[in-house]
Amino acid sequence: MISSVDQRIITSMIEKIDRLLEIRKKHSLEEIQNEYVLSDAIQFEFEKLYEDSTRLSIEFRMNYKDLHIDELRAIRNRVAHNYESVSLNILFDTIDKDLPQLKALLLNVL
Repeated sequence: MISSVDQRIITSMIEKIDRLLEIRKKHSLEEIQNEYVLSDAIQFEFEKLYEDSTRLSIEFRMNYKDLHIDELRAIRNRVAHNYESVSLNILFDTIDKDLPQLKALLLNVL
């Protein structure tokens, strides 16, 4: 059983994943590259997703190491520290390949 605080954080993470998946579904890479508002939205959601993950309890992190939550830090650092050089291709690959799996795992935890 996970705490109610961790449940709320996981729910928030799932909402952010859903936003990223929705943007990706509605817009091509070219559209996002040409529209800075969309590009910024994707980068901002990744930052918020990471920030949520840092609020998960130590107990949760220890019990669910297989979620690889700490790997979100790498994406967040690219977004936060290399703002102009962030590759949308990398973010798109992460959205396409990793986020659906992470969402499914988080839903399973709930």
